[in-house]
Amino acid sequence: MSRRIGSPSPAVVRQAEKDIRARLKGQHFDFTAMSAISNVYRAGTAVRNHLERTVLAEEAGVNKGTLTGVIKTLQGRNLIKRLPHHDDRRRVSLSRTVQGARRIEALLPSFNRHEREAVRLTPTEQRELARLLR
Repeated sequence: MSRRIGSPSPAVVRQAEKDIRARLKGQHFDFTAMSAISNVYRAGTAVRNHLERTVLAEEAGVNKGTLTGVIKTLQGRNLIKRLPHHDDRRRVSLSRTVQGARRIEALLPSFNRHEREAVRLTPTEQRELARLLR
């Protein structure tokens, strides 16, 4: 059932919500709150995954991989640099380079364009949603 609640299909999600209500029938749950939180999480995850797969992965050359691999890729492209951690020699801190900062500045408009496409609300509704989620 958890896989269906995360489906990109609204019909599948509605059916999963209906099944959850039926399964928990007789118990005192706020299903409206449950659905709201679940849908905010699902929508946010879907948008984040889309943006990471399209915009971020294409621009930074990052695919699914380990964090070490991602760091090596970004460092090899001179987008970040490793700095010794001030408290723990086993760790490193990461800092973006000037080239990395420029890449982010160049990437941000494309990222924001995808965000605009994902939000199908009027500007007033967007402000209200942001206010409510804060």
